[in-house]
Amino acid sequence: MHDRRLGPYFPMEFRWIGLLLIAVSLFFLVQNVFVWPPLILLLGIFLKWAINGTQIDFENRQIREYVGVWGVKFGSWKSLPNLEKITITKNNYSQVLGSRGTTSQFKTHMYRGILRGTGDYRVPFVAHTNESKVLETARMVADRLELRILDCTVRSPTWIT
Repeated sequence: MHDRRLGPYFPMEFRWIGLLLIAVSLFFLVQNVFVWPPLILLLGIFLKWAINGTQIDFENRQIREYVGVWGVKFGSWKSLPNLEKITITKNNYSQVLGSRGTTSQFKTHMYRGILRGTGDYRVPFVAHTNESKVLETARMVADRLELRILDCTVRSPTWIT
């Protein structure tokens, strides 16, 4: 079984709102208001700690994309279709932060391993800023599913054996 967390489900702004909701609900619980705070607390926990990921069951040839909170994962299992290859892609991200008179730009790369099947079928199964970790995971999955790996992080895509 391959289980890989791909990252937070919500963007950073929503996670901050989740933290705020947790604080507000705890404040109301201390004030002995018990009607809405538990629901607000659950919503805050979900916003703050929800993740998305992919699980692959090699023995039963099934896959699921899930949303999870604290180890509880929600998502339905589907049988793996005919897969053709695994592609490794590189996405560039840039963020500019500015204030009066000064700006800072942060650049980062995110490498992704994607299962590709017939037609438009594609499921990301690993994402990381370290290319070697993505390649290591892609090789393990490729060996288990008997697939080839296409490295699309370079200008001319090449097959990895």
